[in-house]
Amino acid sequence: METQAKYHHPADALRRFMESRDWSQAELAAHFRVSQSAVSRWLSGERVPREMHVRWWLLAEGVDPRCL
Repeated sequence: METQAKYHHPADALRRFMESRDWSQAELAAHFRVSQSAVSRWLSGERVPREMHVRWWLLAEGVDPRCL
């Protein structure tokens, strides 16, 4: 049987990140210095975070952003 890695949308990972910290959209927006509406668009899949936001996110998770 062939197994395939499941694709997870960045919004799913971002939601898990928020839940792990018990953060609201407004709290995440303040952390990333963006508007709450930007976070809402990320979570809806309408937009994806910019590279600098992904790097901040990786740092917050303890991952070296140079891995990108």
